[in-house]
This record gives sequence, structure tokens and C-alpha cells, in this order.
Amino acid sequence: LPPPVPPLSPVLPAGGSGGAPLAPAGVGQGRGKSFERVAIGGEASPNDAIVLLANGSAGGPLVGDLNSYEFGAFQEALDYLCSDLAQQIAREAAASGKLVQIHVRGASSEADARQVAAAVARSEAARWAFARATPDWSGVLVAVGASGVALRPEALELRVGSVAVMAEGVALRFDQSALVQALSGPELELTVDLHVGAGAATVWTCTAPSEG
Repeated sequence: LPPPVPPLSPVLPAGGSGGAPLAPAGVGQGRGKSFERVAIGGEASPNDAIVLLANGSAGGPLVGDLNSYEFGAFQEALDYLCSDLAQQIAREAAASGKLVQIHVRGASSEADARQVAAAVARSEAARWAFARATPDWSGVLVAVGASGVALRPEALELRVGSVAVMAEGVALRFDQSALVQALSGPELELTVDLHVGAGAATVWTCTAPSEG
């Protein structure tokens, strides 16, 4: 993460012993669905780390089954916490810019959905449109097409906020003022539906003042 965001070092206390034996698997999944989906600056920091403390101080039986209800509840809480912290990081980085949430649905797999979302987050053309609230979504489509995942161009669907701009691969008529309004706030959401499978992922990024 670039300045002004400091090195990322979240420490997550989990005093209960329920998740301790499976903590590495739990934090791996939680990290993969949150911190690793913050796309800011384009470079990785060697100083970033995430630490989960699970020392059993709260007592309770140990859980050794990844498929158990108890571990599922632990994982759900951990995923929620990691996601919330990741979004806080993106919001802090966007203090002088704009927070952008990129949702990709209908991909062949979760990995493909994440790959498409990351490609859009890195796209200079898309970021320029986001920063300037320009109702030009061609950069998003170029990024989706160049992402390298399986696509059905005739099935693509695209929404900016609540404004649908493409369906079944065809541009729709839309209220341009409504689209500009959706792009103009401090936070915006972009949803891309590939309609080729059930994979889904969200990536968070932000624009910089220099892009506006």
C-alpha cells in the first residue's frame, strides 16, 4: 500500500480455543477474501502482515474439523472482521480521492471473478472515468476483455450504482445525469455480471487526487 497508508499490520485477538488448531486455515481464507482484495498503488509492501492470536485463554473445547458447525461459525466471524478492516484501509487511502467497490458476478470461478475485478481496478482508463465522474464505461469493458478469463460478450451486464448501462452485451439507454450522480459521490459501486458461472468476488480500490 502506498503513502499515506501506513504498513498493514492488523492483529486479530481470538481468545477462544475453538479455532486455535485450525487458525492458519481460517486466517488464510479470511485474508484471501479481504486484505488481498484491496488493490491500491499496484505494488506489494514487504512490511504488511496479519496476525491472528488464538491462545485458548477463553476456554472451551478444541475444534479440529474444518467442516464442523463450530469452525464454520468461527470462520464466518473472522471473514466479516477481515472484510470490515480491509474496507477501512481502502477508505483511509481514499481520504482525498474516491472509494471504488468493484463487484464481479457470474464468473466461471471465484478466482476468475477476482481476476476481472483486479483488472478493472488497475485500469487507468476506468480509474480516470471514476475520478472525474465521466459517464464513459469503455475503459471498464476493455479491462474486462483483457483480464484473460472466459467471457461471453453477448451476455455481459454492467451497472454503475443502480444505473444499468449494459445488458446481454448491448449498451442500454440510460439517464446520463443519474449515471454522473452515481459516479460523483465519495464512494461508488461497479457491478459486472459475466453470466458464465456462479463465481463472485469484490475488490476495493480508490482514486488519487492526481487522477481527478
